[in-house]
Amino acid sequence: AWVGMVLVDESQRGKGYGSLTTAAVTRTLFEMGIDRVVLNVKAKNTPAIHVYQKLGYNYHCMMIVGPAPLK
Repeated sequence: AWVGMVLVDESQRGKGYGSLTTAAVTRTLFEMGIDRVVLNVKAKNTPAIHVYQKLGYNYHCMMIVGPAPLK
């Protein structure tokens, strides 16, 4: 499963909502029997990376996202 686009309104950041939501979704996926859960985050988003590491996520690889060239 893939967890993505976790977004907390700027006025609500720093209150733990992102952590709680990401943890709940991740836990539910494991409870459903999914054995691999991944997520992506911008490399410069250090607050989010810190949250994900506290939840047990580890860096695996860089993913480059962008439009595919048309032939």
